[in-house]
Amino acid sequence: MAVTQIRKRKFKPAKTLRVSWDSFRKQLNTLLRDSELSEEQAKEMTNLIVEGKGIVTQRPGTSNYYLASENGKIRGLFGAKVGDTSELLAVSDDGWLTKKSSSSYERINGASWVSGEKVRMVQLQNKVYIVQKNRPLVRYDGTTLLSYTTVTSPTSLTATNLSGVSGGFTWSWRVAAETDAGTTLASDPIVLANLPEFLEESPVKITWSEPSAASGIITGYSIYGRDQGAETRMARVPSGTSSWIDDGTYTPSQVAFLPDFNETGGPNAKFAIKSAGKIILANIGTNKSRIMWSGADVNVGKFHWTKGGGYTDIDKDDGTEITAIKEVSENKIVIWKERAIYQMTLSYNSDLGIVEPSVQKITDSIGCLSADTVITVENDTYFVGRRPGGGVSLNSLGYQPNILANVLRTAELSAGIRPNLEVISTTRLEDMFSVFYDQRYWWFYPISVSTMRAISYDYERGGFSGPHTFPSNPIVGTVYYDSDNVEHFVYGDGDDGYVTEVSNSFANDKNSSFSWIFTSKKENFGFGFQMKTLLKAMAHLSNIVGGTVDVQILTEDRTGNTKTEESFSVSSPSTLAGWGSFKFGTRVYGGIDQASTSTTNTTDVRRIIEINKSGVITAQIKVTGTGTRAKIVELGLTARPEAEGAIPSDWRVV
Repeated sequence: MAVTQIRKRKFKPAKTLRVSWDSFRKQLNTLLRDSELSEEQAKEMTNLIVEGKGIVTQRPGTSNYYLASENGKIRGLFGAKVGDTSELLAVSDDGWLTKKSSSSYERINGASWVSGEKVRMVQLQNKVYIVQKNRPLVRYDGTTLLSYTTVTSPTSLTATNLSGVSGGFTWSWRVAAETDAGTTLASDPIVLANLPEFLEESPVKITWSEPSAASGIITGYSIYGRDQGAETRMARVPSGTSSWIDDGTYTPSQVAFLPDFNETGGPNAKFAIKSAGKIILANIGTNKSRIMWSGADVNVGKFHWTKGGGYTDIDKDDGTEITAIKEVSENKIVIWKERAIYQMTLSYNSDLGIVEPSVQKITDSIGCLSADTVITVENDTYFVGRRPGGGVSLNSLGYQPNILANVLRTAELSAGIRPNLEVISTTRLEDMFSVFYDQRYWWFYPISVSTMRAISYDYERGGFSGPHTFPSNPIVGTVYYDSDNVEHFVYGDGDDGYVTEVSNSFANDKNSSFSWIFTSKKENFGFGFQMKTLLKAMAHLSNIVGGTVDVQILTEDRTGNTKTEESFSVSSPSTLAGWGSFKFGTRVYGGIDQASTSTTNTTDVRRIIEINKSGVITAQIKVTGTGTRAKIVELGLTARPEAEGAIPSDWRVV
């Protein structure tokens, strides 16, 4: 009888599955599903940022910097340099310009601004130029506010046929006064009939009454003619002149038309920047597509063409308006409209004696929604626009690598956080603003009538974090360098007239605690269709100061439900170090946590919790705190795959 020998298979226990997250440098991603995130991404980072190689920690806190106004929302904020002294200027809804004076303010008299609209400022040639949509341009010289003098148009025009030769033509003339700021509206026309076609045969003398103005204000007069109703510029005469003879040798311009508003009082501009020594203004009065520039050097702030100034309209008839301007390199100005971007350069035409613009369209697929989000960082310019197809997005404009042509191109940066941006209030888009500080682009946006949130883009690591719940709902902010050249990240409060400073020196928000939340990806250990037994979870924390950190272990079961499987709290230790205490289940073994009163506690705290939960599809870790500062150094999970028989029956296709 044959004997059959059966060899028994040696038992091999299931291999333990381990994941360890010791870097979250790619930060927040809410576009993908929780289980689709990479190892260095997180699902939630409320009021958190990363540092170093990707260690999670709390955002900077806030404190009142100074009182800028007794009431009203801060609408404008700007750091100016007056001699060797730095001044922080602010305009609030009470309409006055103020400057920081210790913890309060000093009011600067001479002009006021309309409430309810943003005020923007730029400094050049020791003067700060202040613009607002419904207020003429004002200058601040470090002591007082200076307005431009408005001059009226010439009046009482006459036209005399000097030779008496008649003909079958009717000609028309108009006169406008000029100042350094610009030109008045042209006078009412003077019309003379029965003239010859060519005035060489019969010159016509034009006279007018000069408008009243202080000595030196009026710099000359421009004469426009001859087609009635379509007069264009023909000649210019100096101030003090009240007559001119049209002898037929002057040809009406084909490009210099009648002024469409009185420029002498200073333009009503919505935006202002400086470029190549000039002041550049945009969105001028009712001319929402207009760019205006001043002369340079001694002619800064003088917008007349004889001083190197001028203006041009950017696609005037396209139905949109200019929403932002920015110099991205020397004499290269980028102009945003609502749904398009252009670049402009200025050059001097020696033949004509004027500064001419050259305008080129970059794209008509995206524009800018708020001028106060436009910030240039090294070779890129960041701005908030509306991406093709709808939706608010953060974008970059720059010279992309591997592109040989010297052409500016746009790219969206915020695709990974699109769900976060869906809450932005579309009725308050102009209230958005950004500040670049500590290598982060801090973007503030409205989510309701009275609530602002922020999200930060980490320039060095290329990731987003937030949202951040900064207090006081600001709509303006800046980086201010004080007289000791110390950098301050400040914003204007939207509810109490204060200017607030943001700094890592502050552990809370104006002496009130803020909460923070971190949630990791959902980890399936590479086996999305296999049940696991979750064995342990690990947390490595450090620098715990001011309270308690709560850790939750979340699991997704075979039915798809997510719940908190285990949780524990960690306080700042004063006596425990190294691995600290271990926690098995709900019991602490090996020591007692004791809160430290130190504000610079650097002790590492490690915790391992035994879970042993079967039937788990995915697991994730959530870490929270309120009024506590801590660093999340590393998180980890271990699990063991279960047998095929553990697969739920409703997953099987029979």
